[in-house]
Amino acid sequence: SISPQSGSISSSGLYASQTGLTSQQTVTVTAKSVADPTKTASAVVTVNPGVATKLAFTLQPVDAVQNTTMPTVRVGIDDQFGNLVTNATNTVTVAIGTNPGSGVLTGGTTGVLASGEVSFNALSISQAGNGYTLVATSSGLTNATSSAFNVLPASVKQWTGAVSADWSSAGNWTPSGAPTASDDV
Repeated sequence: SISPQSGSISSSGLYASQTGLTSQQTVTVTAKSVADPTKTASAVVTVNPGVATKLAFTLQPVDAVQNTTMPTVRVGIDDQFGNLVTNATNTVTVAIGTNPGSGVLTGGTTGVLASGEVSFNALSISQAGNGYTLVATSSGLTNATSSAFNVLPASVKQWTGAVSADWSSAGNWTPSGAPTASDDV
């Protein structure tokens, strides 16, 4: 048995974490005799996450308006099992992968990881288009490609609800300003 119950041990004695290891864990492993269940042995074992091997989008990009700051995009570094490597400090760069509108990505496209992740809070794409993707790269690691998202023309008003539930409040819309009869929503 294992305490805390965060993984399992195979019949050959291999420990596998089922919930994902994001930091060092100490577990107590207890073995019981099949022939005599009253006989047990225990050991305290320290288990570490694997080495950083690949990037992954932990907060995917969503639809945005051209030339307007996109909602935050986050990239993490994972080990070969998909566990976040919280002690990684690599530099990560994001760029446009699929570029249906021939847009240009601006706004802090390079960041340094903290606790295994980096947030990109100021990204913007200059041209509208459907099906954009971002690609995250870092030296020595496998790249990650985001899910597809759309960049809407600036004339389209997008509800954010950032200020309140009031439809007529300018702060609830991107670009700022409540829509009028001539706006696309």
